[in-house]
Amino acid sequence: MRRMTTTLRLGRPAMTRLGLLTLALSALVWLDLVRVSFVGAHPGPHPPSPPSYDYNTDIPGTQPPTSPLLANPATQTLRTFQLVVDSVLVPLGELQAILPRGFNAIESSPGSGTASLTLDFIFQERFERIGVGTFGPASGFQVQAPALNVTLSRQERILLAQEYSDSAFVAAINAASGPGSSRVAEVAVKIEETKRQIRFTFKVKNEAIGLNVEVLAEGRPADIVERFHVDPQANAFRSLNNGLSPNPPYRIALQQERSVVPATDSNLDFRAAGGQLRLPGGSLTIVGLGPTFTVRRWQEIFTKPE
Repeated sequence: MRRMTTTLRLGRPAMTRLGLLTLALSALVWLDLVRVSFVGAHPGPHPPSPPSYDYNTDIPGTQPPTSPLLANPATQTLRTFQLVVDSVLVPLGELQAILPRGFNAIESSPGSGTASLTLDFIFQERFERIGVGTFGPASGFQVQAPALNVTLSRQERILLAQEYSDSAFVAAINAASGPGSSRVAEVAVKIEETKRQIRFTFKVKNEAIGLNVEVLAEGRPADIVERFHVDPQANAFRSLNNGLSPNPPYRIALQQERSVVPATDSNLDFRAAGGQLRLPGGSLTIVGLGPTFTVRRWQEIFTKPE
């Protein structure tokens, strides 16, 4: 695990890290809008719009999800880019304290006393409630945690937060996933791309719950070539009603192009105000980051209630 300071700068000495982030953010004015800057052309083929589920490009035509769990899905999502901080460690007891009754936090490794979260920073998501309408694009932030559903004796993915930049988009998420699933937040994004480097800067702020996080990450555009799909995801997902009670579960199938990047002191800088993730259900202290982050492109997701 990399060294952390109380202000949650990881790796390099504090002054160096602060200088890096200050330089990266100096050209960006944070607003309650999405501001984007692209440098250079996006390489590779673009999927059609609206998207089609076609995880095997060697087979003519397009193939929808094949699992019976996803037959006649309720929603279809396309995310242009997604930056995933793969493993954010928090105290196990703190996570347990904000989970609803009947759900147990899962230890990141035996004896560690920590739990592992996944943080998703999302750029331009298009969300369709099939047969109802299409919403977005909006950019946002999600926090996921694995948990044991004691009643059903199974592991699930709990969405502890879903913060997005557009109110109509948030209303559509809440209608599809359950009340209080999502909230409106200030989301600012900057993406700079050259032939050799792609840099993401996200800032997400929701004053109502005290959330304030920033991330700066760098990778190579040429590495975003791994094609990944899962049909269906092994675990059910569910959101929480403003961090309190569980909403109904649903299943997902997804596909994406991605690159898993080893995290170093120079290519990943994550900060949270006061070293805390302030979520609808309560605050979690960040005690470490995992060894990788993931860049995803053209991620498509289908969902269906169980």
